[in-house]
Amino acid sequence: MSHEKPLRIVLVGMMGSGKTTVASSLAERFSVAHIDTDTEVELALGCSCAEAFSRFGELKFRETESRILKRVLDETQGSSCVVSLGGGAVLSEENRDLIQGAGTVVWLRARIETLEERVGAGTGRPLLAGGVRSSLEGILIERGPTYEELATVVVDVDDQDVSDVVETIADRLGERCEK
Repeated sequence: MSHEKPLRIVLVGMMGSGKTTVASSLAERFSVAHIDTDTEVELALGCSCAEAFSRFGELKFRETESRILKRVLDETQGSSCVVSLGGGAVLSEENRDLIQGAGTVVWLRARIETLEERVGAGTGRPLLAGGVRSSLEGILIERGPTYEELATVVVDVDDQDVSDVVETIADRLGERCEK
């Protein structure tokens, strides 16, 4: 698939929706770079996201996440790439503005049951400390409308493997590119 202009794809969605895994496969499919903002935050803070939450608190984590998001989007301006975001990156209005202008935003949408199965006991996920299902439900209620608002493309990931999700995205992007 050739594009006259660079194709920058930004994946958003809940924890457990498969953003990082799908982004990696999608980048491979299109032969472009994949940048995961959670990985970039971990590199910047020198520890895992979970450890950053406990050591520095959510506020410092979110400030770092915002700074990283801005840097990544600035550095990839005019380039084809796939960027996977942490689930909470959409919480900041400034981040939402950046995301909205970043390219094709794909929401990997999943049912609570799918997310619950994928995150298991929630180990290493500080936002799930109050109980996995109830925490996921609360987070989805808070973030779902924002994911929907930002999304150029919505892909339901329930009962699909990674290659199916990647092909669905590629098909939808092909339709968008041909118009």
